[in-house]
Amino acid sequence: MNPRLLAVTILSTVLESKIFLQDALANNAAFSKLESPHRATVRNLVSTTLRYLGILDAIIGLHLKKPFRAKDVQGMHLLRLGACELLILNTPAHAAVFEYVKLSQKAKVPHLKKLINAILREINRQQPKT
Repeated sequence: MNPRLLAVTILSTVLESKIFLQDALANNAAFSKLESPHRATVRNLVSTTLRYLGILDAIIGLHLKKPFRAKDVQGMHLLRLGACELLILNTPAHAAVFEYVKLSQKAKVPHLKKLINAILREINRQQPKT
């Protein structure tokens, strides 16, 4: 299981079912089967995204002309996690953008692939370089 795809699933569970992250992780069979480093990656990615959710949503919102439809909520989760990796976790842009664009197929929002690519690239382009 791809840790980023699992992070999308866990984030979706937490936000849509309104349960605590710990409960979502404990109740996810795929998470318990991951090796320890991958579990740490999923936990860190989702918890950091949740911690900065308001800021991430505001940044993403600057690049959206209209909100996502309810059936495309997975696309928003991909953008949230991708923006978190770019802005907070300092993942190299080529890796983060590529992975989340690729995951759009598995997250059942392939029609959002170009939008996810464009928004993540723009977010990366606009962040201050050190």
